[in-house]
Amino acid sequence: MRASIADVAKRAQTSPMTVSNVLRGRTHKVSEATRQRVLAAVQELNYVPVRSSMQNRHIETRVIGLVFDAIDIAQNYIAFQTYCGLQEGARQFDYDLMTMLRTPAEWMAGQEEYFFRDRRCDGFVFINPLNREKVLDFLVSQKIPAVACYSSKLPEGILSILPDNEMAMRLAVEHLKQRGHSRIAHLTGATWHSDMQLRIKGFQLAMQEAGFDEYADCIFEGADDKWQACLPDIDEFTKRGITAVVCGTDKFALALWEKLEAAGLSVPADISLIGVDGVPEAITKGLTTVMNPFQKIGFAAIESLNGLLQGSRDQENPELISVELVEGNSVARLSG
Repeated sequence: MRASIADVAKRAQTSPMTVSNVLRGRTHKVSEATRQRVLAAVQELNYVPVRSSMQNRHIETRVIGLVFDAIDIAQNYIAFQTYCGLQEGARQFDYDLMTMLRTPAEWMAGQEEYFFRDRRCDGFVFINPLNREKVLDFLVSQKIPAVACYSSKLPEGILSILPDNEMAMRLAVEHLKQRGHSRIAHLTGATWHSDMQLRIKGFQLAMQEAGFDEYADCIFEGADDKWQACLPDIDEFTKRGITAVVCGTDKFALALWEKLEAAGLSVPADISLIGVDGVPEAITKGLTTVMNPFQKIGFAAIESLNGLLQGSRDQENPELISVELVEGNSVARLSG
């Protein structure tokens, strides 16, 4: 049975009004000792301040909650394009969108799933979820529909919307093969990210299918937090006679391009480059890149979540969105 505010007050040896003041952040009305007793009681009783009308059933709100983890929509091209797709999908399927922005209250420490318990939203879309295992498990347990973009490491019951990462690597390797390259390396981002893992796997499969088994494991890892400063030494490429590098993201490709030129090498005359994402600066630079359909991914997330809300349980999971290669001037055609 769910604990009530009266239960918390009794455990903390205070009044329900005092408990309410603590939960609402009105700390100027409560002594520090009392505040600590209330917080301890909340944790011990696993108290959740849910309105009584919503305790046993969900009332449809036509609102979808959006969770952008560690991404500033205004500053991040991928996030902004994804949001445009989410917005288009919300309009088509008649939903409002609500971005989850609040800072967790002190009493929620270690229990972030409380944010998702009051049922203001019919369901949730997570964009690149980070450290959300507990929340996602909770949503599954409560049968609250949820979809995640750009992540495949999800509990059963959460739908995943992904760009077709294996297809991206296949397109890149095929493009290089057509231009005479066989000594191809892959520069990946941090390998803890599921997208990077899928691109590594896709690169290895594409190289094997192309008959380039000797270089299928020629993989170099960068770092996402300080990626410009954490690229491999250029000597690592030249020692193996690499003529082309497929990069896990455009920003890695652009950083490598800069580092190659600083070392006196030319792109594509000395080393050819292909990126993934299709961000504006890559297109402007002339990088050959695999375009990720960010808007389509956002739209597909709303479409899939709407399917769950309408009772569909046979949707493809993960749902892969097709990508396409856009040719720039960063790939040389080798003679012979």
